[in-house]
Amino acid sequence: MQGFDYPLVIAGIVVIALATSSTCAYLWLQLKSQTRRVNRLEHLFNKELTVMTQSQAAMGKRIIDVENMKAEVSSKPSQSESSVIEDQSESEFNFQEKLHSGSYNSALNLLKKGMSSDDVAKRCGLSKAEASLMQLVNNKSPVDH
Repeated sequence: MQGFDYPLVIAGIVVIALATSSTCAYLWLQLKSQTRRVNRLEHLFNKELTVMTQSQAAMGKRIIDVENMKAEVSSKPSQSESSVIEDQSESEFNFQEKLHSGSYNSALNLLKKGMSSDDVAKRCGLSKAEASLMQLVNNKSPVDH
């Protein structure tokens, strides 16, 4: 039997040990690089989370402020409702007054004669909106068959 060539075996073991050490060193460097990358991503994530948390808190505060304003407005309906009712009553009174005084009839006659709605409003004591509406209605008369 032949004997083992110890220097050759030792050289093989050394090559395997060097290859294993190189692989371990490479993997360690990769692990270190990945760890730095994960740490950077974690830092960015924490910043984003902080921004989102702060914006949610601000939005919550705004919602509470709006709810408080809504409650404040709801607790004072008498003032706004009474002004709306007064406005409605006043406009009904104005309509009745204009109807009985003949303002609408005069306005209609002037519009039929071709006077502008602004001039009719001034002359008959109507609002520009009323005179314009009357002019629109007057211009859309049914076609004779």
